[in-house]
Amino acid sequence: MSKLLLKIEQSLHQLCGSEKPLQKFKFLLAVSGGIDSMVMAHAFSRLSLDFGIAHFNFNLRGEDSEKDASLVETFCRQNHLPFHLKSEDTMATAKHLKMSIQETARHLRYQFFEKTCDQYDYDFICTAHHANDQLETFLIHFIRGSGLKGLTGIPEKRNNILRPLLKIPLNEIEKYAGENHVPYRTDLTNLTDDYLRNKIRHHITEPLINWDDSYLSNTLKSMSFLSDIQYFINIQINKFKEQYFRTYSAEISSTDLHHPEISSAENKFLLYETLRSSGLYPDSIDDLLRDPNLLKTGSKFEGKDIDAFYDRGTLWLIKKDAFKATENFNVQLELNQKITLPGDDVIFAGNHNHEDVSSFSWSFSIDPKQIELPMMIRHRQPGDRIWMGRPPYFRKSLKSLFSEKRIPLPFKDRIYILTDSNDQIISIPGFVNSPRFISQESEKDIWIGYHSSFWKKFDFWEK
Repeated sequence: MSKLLLKIEQSLHQLCGSEKPLQKFKFLLAVSGGIDSMVMAHAFSRLSLDFGIAHFNFNLRGEDSEKDASLVETFCRQNHLPFHLKSEDTMATAKHLKMSIQETARHLRYQFFEKTCDQYDYDFICTAHHANDQLETFLIHFIRGSGLKGLTGIPEKRNNILRPLLKIPLNEIEKYAGENHVPYRTDLTNLTDDYLRNKIRHHITEPLINWDDSYLSNTLKSMSFLSDIQYFINIQINKFKEQYFRTYSAEISSTDLHHPEISSAENKFLLYETLRSSGLYPDSIDDLLRDPNLLKTGSKFEGKDIDAFYDRGTLWLIKKDAFKATENFNVQLELNQKITLPGDDVIFAGNHNHEDVSSFSWSFSIDPKQIELPMMIRHRQPGDRIWMGRPPYFRKSLKSLFSEKRIPLPFKDRIYILTDSNDQIISIPGFVNSPRFISQESEKDIWIGYHSSFWKKFDFWEK
């Protein structure tokens, strides 16, 4: 067995994490037609493994894209391998998604691999990233200031994605391809300096390795040390989060920024790393932590898929799509009807004998003479006011009411409001009822029952 085959076999044994023979697993290989992925496919065939090949045609290089797909398909036909092909106009998709072409290509590619893996019961997806790719990635993250996690490079395993060639230098792959007559195609765009990775390859890594090829192996050792450090830091971050952060759901957590220990010298680094690992942009974290005493309630700090909101000493971390299901909601509430609202809140309107409203977390009765049916359920709107106090009553803005109840800014648009057909606010279920419309439990009253498993997690919910 050749040295390269032995390395791939050993890597797969380690990455699969099982005592089962490798032949018992089913692998899906991501093959572009380039030398690295074609060598991977050839090696898997020599190792007599059970695998299929997936090729994504991005249609970015005209006839060359078609030739790549043809080469991979021919290889599969000659070796009696399952072939999965997906073709898409990546340029048009990138414009539609408002993403870069590289981001879009990566998104489409892995989406296709995962779907194929599920559809045909593959155990693992294998990509052909190699040691030279790892060095390039290290330098890209280094010059971009990506932090320690970025400097650990490409992981050998992420969920069901394996990279069995990651410790193998490109020159060993090229040598194997020559000795075994492995067919492959060269992507001509890799020969240009159009992308940062290409510039680093042509002007830094290739000259560096040609000067002394031990620099590649030594850098990989350094990255391994950094991975060990990152692993230790992750353990400390998890301990820090358990002590200082309160988690309400997978989408929402909070911390008290004014806690005397959270910004101490020994914890400042862990706070920064916790916020960074949650998805906040480094610039946002710098602004946030510059001087916590100068923060203003309502301040917002952005991240890739999460935002942070400062509210009276508390920092809320909320995924961007946490309340997406509840947006722009406006629906009519019929009598004797139970509605499950977006976000899994439940509301019921009916007469006293129709349903036991006492089973709801929040219940009250309405004098039907004081309102105009039908009732509506919606979210707050600019200028909303609710009748409060005692006769003759007074109108209070929801803005003031929410502030008094200390409802943080990001939650205010998640609250449901009950109105009559004249848009008079009858109730903010779970928070306050308007005394103008609430009755003393007459048999002719309309009874409202409301339940929210969401709001019960928070201290400002009226229990």
